[in-house]
Amino acid sequence: MAQENAKRSKKSIDSQILSADFLQRILRESVNEIYVFEEETWRFVYVNDAARLNLGFSEGELAQMTPLDIVPELTEEMLKEILAPLYNGSKEKVVIETVHLRKNKSRYPVEVHLQMIQSGRKKFFVALILDITERRNAEKALRKSEQRFRAALYSIGDAVITADTEGRITHMNPVAEKLTGYKESEAKGKVLDEVFNIVNESTGLTAGNPVNRVLREGKVIGLANHTVLISKGGQQIPIADSGAPIIDEEGKITGVVLVFRDQSVERKWQREISESEARFRGLFESSAAGIALHRIVYDAEGNPVDYEILDVNHQFEKILGIPKEKAVGQKATLLYGTAQPPYFEQYLSVAMSGSSLSFETYFEPMQKHFNITVFSPEREKFATTFIDITPLKNAIRKIEKSSRQFSKMFYEHSAVKMILEAETGRILDVNHAAEKFYGWKCEQMRSMKISDINTLSPEEIQLEIEKVRTGRQNYFEFRHRLADGSVRDVEVYSTAIEMDGKEVLYSIIHDVTEKRRAVESVLYEQYLLNSLMDTTPDLIYFKDNESRLIRVNKAVLNRFGFRHESEILGKTDFDLFSQEYALQTFNDERKILETGDPLIGLEEKVIWPDGHITWASTSKLPLKDVKGNIIGTFGISRDITEWKKIIEELSKAKEKAEESDRLKTSFLQNISHEVRTPMNAIMGFSELLLNENLLPGKRKEYINIICQSGTNLLNIIEDVLKISSIETGQERVNQEECRLSELISVLELQFRKKAEQKNMDFIIDTIPDEEIIFLTDKTKLTQILANLLSNALKFTHKGFVRFGCRVENNFLRFFVEDSGIGIPAEHIDRIFERFYQVESYLSRDFGGTGLGLSICRAYAEMLGGSVWAESTPGKGSVFHAMIPYQYKEVNLKEQNMEKNAAPPAGSAIVLLVEDDEYNYVLVREMLSKTSLTLHRVSTGEEAVEICRKDRKVRLVLMDIKLPGMDGYEATRMIRKTRTDLPIVALTAYAMPEDEEKVRLAGCSDYLSKPLSREQLFSVLQKYLG
Repeated sequence: MAQENAKRSKKSIDSQILSADFLQRILRESVNEIYVFEEETWRFVYVNDAARLNLGFSEGELAQMTPLDIVPELTEEMLKEILAPLYNGSKEKVVIETVHLRKNKSRYPVEVHLQMIQSGRKKFFVALILDITERRNAEKALRKSEQRFRAALYSIGDAVITADTEGRITHMNPVAEKLTGYKESEAKGKVLDEVFNIVNESTGLTAGNPVNRVLREGKVIGLANHTVLISKGGQQIPIADSGAPIIDEEGKITGVVLVFRDQSVERKWQREISESEARFRGLFESSAAGIALHRIVYDAEGNPVDYEILDVNHQFEKILGIPKEKAVGQKATLLYGTAQPPYFEQYLSVAMSGSSLSFETYFEPMQKHFNITVFSPEREKFATTFIDITPLKNAIRKIEKSSRQFSKMFYEHSAVKMILEAETGRILDVNHAAEKFYGWKCEQMRSMKISDINTLSPEEIQLEIEKVRTGRQNYFEFRHRLADGSVRDVEVYSTAIEMDGKEVLYSIIHDVTEKRRAVESVLYEQYLLNSLMDTTPDLIYFKDNESRLIRVNKAVLNRFGFRHESEILGKTDFDLFSQEYALQTFNDERKILETGDPLIGLEEKVIWPDGHITWASTSKLPLKDVKGNIIGTFGISRDITEWKKIIEELSKAKEKAEESDRLKTSFLQNISHEVRTPMNAIMGFSELLLNENLLPGKRKEYINIICQSGTNLLNIIEDVLKISSIETGQERVNQEECRLSELISVLELQFRKKAEQKNMDFIIDTIPDEEIIFLTDKTKLTQILANLLSNALKFTHKGFVRFGCRVENNFLRFFVEDSGIGIPAEHIDRIFERFYQVESYLSRDFGGTGLGLSICRAYAEMLGGSVWAESTPGKGSVFHAMIPYQYKEVNLKEQNMEKNAAPPAGSAIVLLVEDDEYNYVLVREMLSKTSLTLHRVSTGEEAVEICRKDRKVRLVLMDIKLPGMDGYEATRMIRKTRTDLPIVALTAYAMPEDEEKVRLAGCSDYLSKPLSREQLFSVLQKYLG
């Protein structure tokens, strides 16, 4: 029984030793010093490379040493006291600071992290050593001076925060900024707890503020284990830290320095230490390979004769079919039933030399092939890992057989095939079909690279190869060169495989040049169709044999307000239009489906669901499949609503033009009549005046008739000129000051006498006791009102004519009311049209050109106003003229001055420049009763010369149309020498632009022919006084 227990104990120890071997491999890689020493003897059982290099002792020397040998100040009692919390389990880890002694007698400060681990029944202490030389140096420098303290603060590798005696932060180095997440400028003045937020790693509870403890105890302290710093960004960082007082020269504490560092790596290492045993066992048991641990067995003479199985994993049992209970503790010869231990020489060599070995073998007792790896964790022991490669060996035999078949299929296959070296793109092999397709011999192609064939650049080719190697893509479309220089489109299917230990690409190539051309042709035709459909404004649609939409263009979607084609597909016209129109289109499409006859250029009246109507020109044709069967219809519809409107408008315009031509013809006939009537009177009565025996009373009567006829003829001409000026856009608005009372007085004076001659009342109805002065074009306003008053008197035989004005908001409303014949309702809207009267009964009964009211409307609109009429046939009419009222204050002084203006007095020389003899005589007779002296010249040149020489000339009456130098040029020449001489244009030109033209030439004023005595005297009074 005791022997069995001893065996089991020994097996457990061996397993632990193997575990330790795995630990050694992990710990050896650590950059920190690591020591492992026994619980009982304190001897080092393991020291990693970092510790040996730093201390300077060899591995053999360290194996005979304890921690007391490298820590001079440490005694046994002190070490026991340090280790006590680990013995009694009150702490999992102990951290101390001390000094280590190197072999060369130099010393360095360290921070020691101690933990106890157990392996089997034995306990060990693991010490992680951190060199804190820099930290110690920094702490010393901090105590010496502030300047040196700050230098150390910002150069030290640990994080450092200093605080005053109230716990407020005074300094923070970059490492502390990085760990806490606060900038020094941001943290200064804050309470330490706000920036240095630490909690217990296990409980999450807030850890105590170290500042208070340091200030209270006045010495260096370390913080509790398992401390975690929570940064400003919420990151949790495990830290190791300590606090120390800052003492001035008098020994007084002036603050606290807190030194800490990120311990994420150390914490991770500690976890790895504690978890390594579990990981090892997990790896051991979960390995896909069979694993067995062995020990060499010796005979009585000490000769190695066998090996014993110490431990096996689950895969060992599965591969060999031997239960663990049977294998563990058993010798190999007994377990496997062989005379000699299997592979004893190889295993013994490894166990004694510490080397490793791998080999393949066939194990006859089990009839299996194995791949075995053996290594020794320590002398006289070895471990084996093995996998069953029997299926692999069988597969290899099958592959060798299939390889022969592959070779035949590769070379003789009709498809083009090649094999490429994945890394270089070199062509390793091609088949006979490739030789025929590319035009090179197989031997030539085996010396080429794929870049010699593929039109892509070598860099692009390598990128495509990588897609195959990584499994991302195996189908490609390329362009390949042939030996004759031509280029073909190819499809390539490529797969990465291993061949003779090398990664290759197995590729199959198909020539798709003709196929590609056919596809491109179809795609181009489809592109043209789609472009046509998407760009044409016409509606294009396809329907199945049930009149359901199966495709539409963008114009259809836009017309019906759909964004995607899917929203309208499947609908019929019954879903989109009125029932009446939808039924009509459905019947049309039924007819096409039954007869196959298209409907071309059908003009349709489209009725929409909301009742509004549009017009469309539609063509519909049968839609056929490849066999010619009718499977639906397709149509093209163009909205011709605007076109229809244009046709209607053109028709109306044609009618209007015809009517206008008729009206103009009638107008010309009427003008001819209107002109001939006064001309007949003028010529007829002028001839009668030649009779010397004519009585004085008759002579005066004839002269009055001639004057009135001349006035009528002049009015006719002026109306024609004005309407012409309006038609050509030559009329201009000239704003000037206008006094309402004066305007009404002038018109009253002009028309009251005419009313009295017809025994009618002429009534003035204006605003009492109010003087209104406003800005407008006085000439045009006077013309408007004169035309209205003239018409009122013309069409009224008895009763009255009332004329007045009212202020309404910002407008002046003039009105002319009469008790005349009135205007029928059907004519009231047209009386302001040009030439209209010439077509009405009024022309026949009352005469006239029919231009007066159209001139009124045009002038009123130019002034920013309007005219309209109200009338009752047989009772009379009221005409209104509304113009903007721009108020101007009355200047009484100016008003009185104008009223008191006197005619010119004294003598003065007036120069008349006139080539027409009758006009000269007329002016001479008009001035015969004045004291003015009239000189006359016939040419512009004479006028310029006289004005230059005779400074007594006070005013010039300048005709414009002169022989040689005209009036414009003569005026400009006179102005060069006589800038202040009044020059008044005297011309038969009567268009608005003519007045502007003479003023630009330098004329002071403007008089139009025929000239009246009042106009002439007004100008003379203005300039001669």
